[in-house]
Amino acid sequence: MKGRSGRTIAVLIILGFVALAPLSAALAKKKTSNEYSHNAIFVEALGPGVLYSIDYDHRFTRNLSVRVGYSSWNVPFDPGFFNDEVKFKGFPVAVNYLYGNGLNHLELGIGFEPAFINSRGNFFNRIFAGSGSGVLGIATIGYRFQPRYGLFFRIGFTPLFTFRRIAPYGGLSIGAAF
Repeated sequence: MKGRSGRTIAVLIILGFVALAPLSAALAKKKTSNEYSHNAIFVEALGPGVLYSIDYDHRFTRNLSVRVGYSSWNVPFDPGFFNDEVKFKGFPVAVNYLYGNGLNHLELGIGFEPAFINSRGNFFNRIFAGSGSGVLGIATIGYRFQPRYGLFFRIGFTPLFTFRRIAPYGGLSIGAAF
């Protein structure tokens, strides 16, 4: 992803959040604090999808939810001496514990992500290609804003891990609760 298109996406996400925040607050005031939404659909920048993911979250109880998602992207990389393309597909699945009542929650989650990666490139005129698959561990420690209906928002620390390595990471999600 080139820098300009990444900035454009970030600006659009921020503008969408700013535009929807008053509507979400108005809808949330119409409901009692004892009610909560059972479903949310959202887009997450970074997080377990590495660049992005499209996700669905279902709350089985006030404090327990399950998330499933999908991520698929290609990134050309060319710093001048190294030409490469990386293709990624991932399917994050996580169980989340939500602490707090009302609209604001501490979210603690753990799960896994089957991932498929293909890469090909040229490093100083040496051609290489490879592919692989595996299962990544995923976790979440963050903040979740989830009214009964309206704007859904999450931000948090979302490390990816294997038995050998932990990659510290973060994510920002925006979507709709219903």
